[in-house]
Amino acid sequence: MCEAGVDHVVQILRVCGFSVIQHYPRADLLVFVRDHQHFDLGGFIKVQVKNRPSLMENPSTDNGRVGWWVRDFAYHDDPFPRLLVLFDENSEEAYWVHVTKDKVLGTGQEQKIFVPRENVINNESVDSLVEVAFGKLPQPAELPGVPDADRLRYALIAPQLIVPHPHLPLRTLSSVEAIALLSLAQMRMLKGTMEYKITGALCSHHDDPSWRLYSALFKWIDKRRTDAILSFPSANVEANIAAAAGVIKATVLFEEHLPQRACEVLKDALAARDDYSPVDLAWLQVHLARNLIEIGEFDEAWDLALEASLIGRREYQDPTARYVAGVAMEFVFQLNDLTGRQEAENLFRTIMKYSPDSSSWLRTQILAGGLTDFSEKNYPQSRDDAKIILGKECETTISKAHSTSLITGFAADANAWRRAAAAFACYFLLSADSIDELVYALNILRVAGVQDELELATSRFLHFGPAEPLAQIMNELSLEDATKSSLPCDFALVGNCVALLDTCTVDNHALWLLKELKNPSKTYVFGISRWYENEIIQVLAKIYGACSSEVMAKIQDYLITIPGIQDLELAASYAELIKSIIEDDLNWGKEWDNEKLQKLVTRGKIDNELLKGTIEQLRAVHDTNYDRLFGKIRIGDLNALASWQDFDHLPDGIVQRAVLHLANLVDHIIATAASGTLPGSYSRSYSHLSILVHLNISHPHCANWRPCLRMLNNRVSSIDLVPGIETMIDEYQKIPADVARDMREPLMGLMGKSDTLKIIYPDRDADVRGPASALLGLLFPEDVPMTQVAQMLRGDASLVKAAVKILAQRKEKLSLSLFARLSKHDSFEVREAVVSALVTWVLEDVRAEESFSLLTEIVADASVCLISTILSLVSQHPRSDAAEKLLGLVAEKDYAVVPRQLEIIKTKWERA
Repeated sequence: MCEAGVDHVVQILRVCGFSVIQHYPRADLLVFVRDHQHFDLGGFIKVQVKNRPSLMENPSTDNGRVGWWVRDFAYHDDPFPRLLVLFDENSEEAYWVHVTKDKVLGTGQEQKIFVPRENVINNESVDSLVEVAFGKLPQPAELPGVPDADRLRYALIAPQLIVPHPHLPLRTLSSVEAIALLSLAQMRMLKGTMEYKITGALCSHHDDPSWRLYSALFKWIDKRRTDAILSFPSANVEANIAAAAGVIKATVLFEEHLPQRACEVLKDALAARDDYSPVDLAWLQVHLARNLIEIGEFDEAWDLALEASLIGRREYQDPTARYVAGVAMEFVFQLNDLTGRQEAENLFRTIMKYSPDSSSWLRTQILAGGLTDFSEKNYPQSRDDAKIILGKECETTISKAHSTSLITGFAADANAWRRAAAAFACYFLLSADSIDELVYALNILRVAGVQDELELATSRFLHFGPAEPLAQIMNELSLEDATKSSLPCDFALVGNCVALLDTCTVDNHALWLLKELKNPSKTYVFGISRWYENEIIQVLAKIYGACSSEVMAKIQDYLITIPGIQDLELAASYAELIKSIIEDDLNWGKEWDNEKLQKLVTRGKIDNELLKGTIEQLRAVHDTNYDRLFGKIRIGDLNALASWQDFDHLPDGIVQRAVLHLANLVDHIIATAASGTLPGSYSRSYSHLSILVHLNISHPHCANWRPCLRMLNNRVSSIDLVPGIETMIDEYQKIPADVARDMREPLMGLMGKSDTLKIIYPDRDADVRGPASALLGLLFPEDVPMTQVAQMLRGDASLVKAAVKILAQRKEKLSLSLFARLSKHDSFEVREAVVSALVTWVLEDVRAEESFSLLTEIVADASVCLISTILSLVSQHPRSDAAEKLLGLVAEKDYAVVPRQLEIIKTKWERA
């Protein structure tokens, strides 16, 4: 197997519409087949991928067919259909053969199989691959009339088979048909032409439990009111109604993030009666399995799912039975690894024959309108703009997304529900008119465990507002109640939204996390205990600075007592926690008890070098005579140098050594860049160029600017250039005039296209054009005339930000009107640059009244992150009337970060 070949084959199969699981036991891939409309057919194929360039260059023939003989191929019996796939790196095509016993030929010493060139995996081969999965193409079963006892189940998970024909007279509408319309999210129809008919039916049949069930379900779907459905009595009703009511209650409770209560409801429903139909019984069982998985009861869920999976065999003519069986089998696959139980393997061959086929359309990917892709890649800054962008043309797609989330939820189809519910929630985030709707959408993303979309939405709210939905969620969030799907999302929320959390709430989260480190109860969420520990420590690192002193002390005590950390990833997370402690100590001027500090340093001797070094940094903060770290700096340890914090007070001898060492490293980076290879590991958290600039500026008599100029002239990766140039921007007035002149030409070159850099890191490189333009404009204003600034303002966010920096330095009154417009720019970094410019003008008494007036308007609607930017800027300046005035401007903002940062700033001022 070649990972590159496997990745390409996965993409090819997904383009064909198939769903793929990688690294399945005894195979590279497990493929869930779908037809041309992307309907899930319930069939499975194991795929083995081979990537052999030398073989592909030398095709053979077999009975007139061109292809390739794959030798050393072992055949073994398997309940799954199997494909062997050859991947051609040159053409990026994948060729397949169905592995059967008769196609594997023995040569005496080995076995071989022929892969025909004509068998290319593409859209034209979908039918052939489906035939491989089933032995023959599945034919849609002719559905007899749906029995009355099953119609309610059909209405919830196969509503297309129940809804009345749109041209039939309204008098034929029944309660089950009305429920089917609810499952299809036809709220407009139900509120429009049919409303009077349904209202009349509700009045005429107020004692009919199926109509009452419709009424309760309508309230939940239309207004998300749960009281009527959760209080719906399941006693003294027919078994099919009781089963449907139990399923709906479980669905509602699951979406309300109450799986434990859903389990209780379902267990009560299963124990209450023994007259459920076999399909209804399996239906209740898969719902119970779904909720048990969320709370970590994997063994019980596995037993239930395996039992329910047999219903497809027993009731083959019932498409809802086949759907339930398919969902149950997905749970079995999912739980095999989690439980370590493989007893189902010998049942696969039998169950496969009765897996869902003609029910496939129930699980189709209905988001053909591209809403998911739109939400991920083009999330508008303004939700008003989003409503215009979405428009009426997306209403059908949104209705289908809502319908699919309902149908898959009622069917306990966890994976399909997660996708549909996430897409529907993303639409709500773009179009919601109220805070409650935004809270609902964010909670759906949490419950579904869709972390990427949730973090994107969270970032938008923090950077652009409103903050109220996040604040409401954070006030109600309990890590104790988190589930298998929601806990990673909850961890992300707590870490990212710390600016909205008051000290009491942060303390509660931190204490729960400490308890979990000592006695873990949710390890099942991450599978491996060290992964869980790693996630917890990362959250603690993010929230440490917002904890009370008492809780901080408990975290420190825990650090002292834990065993040595050798795992690199775990050590990196603990190192981040130590850095958070260092930052807090510096902010508040805290001192450590000597005995406690010594215990921490002593335990550091048994740790990974990364963590050990960070602990040494902590000691250096509290022990300025710490010879060990000082000695490391003396011998050229850049990690130690980066951690020293105070370059101004380093002895000249050490600075000279460090500058020489950095110059050598710069030459190494340039040489390797010229050769077209990577210059080594970039896991460090600092830039060589940035440190060198700091040393040159803080010790001008020891300075060596030549390495800086060489990096600029040779245009190496922006992973080094951008932080270094930004450091020069902050200290541009201290750059010697002759050095600035030498920088002029390379900076002008860097203002051009960024693809002229020697090394490009797609995931980590920033655009160097903006910082280069800003530095050139600061050093040589005449080289960046207003015509060029105007051109930069029409560029991307990096160039606009650079233009703002240049205009801020020129301090012209005309810039204020431009700043006012740019304060509403789509990019947060541009807004941040505008605010930084105005704060600086106020502090430096540059058009102070006009600047403060504009800043006041911006602060009125400022996001959490923008307020944090203002506080951070003020904290870097000494106390003054202007600084006090700026603090007064943000003091009344209702964000938890404000009083916390105000106290830090005032403490710094008192210590100064």
